[in-house]
This record gives sequence, structure tokens and C-alpha cells, in this order.
Amino acid sequence: MATPLTPTITANDVYTFVTTPGHSYTVQLGGTFGGATVTFAASDPNAGDFTLPTYGTATAATTFVFTAPAAMLKVTVAGGTGIALGIAINHVPA
Repeated sequence: MATPLTPTITANDVYTFVTTPGHSYTVQLGGTFGGATVTFAASDPNAGDFTLPTYGTATAATTFVFTAPAAMLKVTVAGGTGIALGIAINHVPA
């Protein structure tokens, strides 16, 4: 059984995580969404932001693996009330 995620996201906002382009990461998201939509976007200071294909948005608990195309992953939480989300983003060793 997976360890429950500690709620660290409690407000509608943009949260940024550093990634290394070309490396794979697991993303786990769960908890109380309170009607929120969570958007995952790769972010590059030169190229801008673009929503991840396949795993671009979530309105319920999700787990996925992606290969980082840019140096940052922006997680935007919008439209929720009473939000208590836990998120874990972990590098997958090569």
C-alpha cells in the first residue's frame, strides 16, 4: 500500500518544481480537491509554458511518469475551496 501524501497544497496558486530536461519523474497527487482543477505544465524561460500531453490536467487523484522536457514543472491549482492536496515528484533513476 502506498504511503498517504501529506497535504502541502492548500490554496489556489502556482507551485513550481525544478526538473532536469530529459530525466524521468513520477508524479503522485492526491487528497481533497475541493472542486479544483490541477494543471501540469513544463516551463522554460526561453520557450514559455506548455501543458503536458496526456497528463495535463487532473480533478482527482493521479499517478504518472513523465520525461521532463524543460527545467521546471509548474503545477497550477485553480477553482477549488477547502483544498488539501499532497504531491510528490520524484526522479526516476536511469
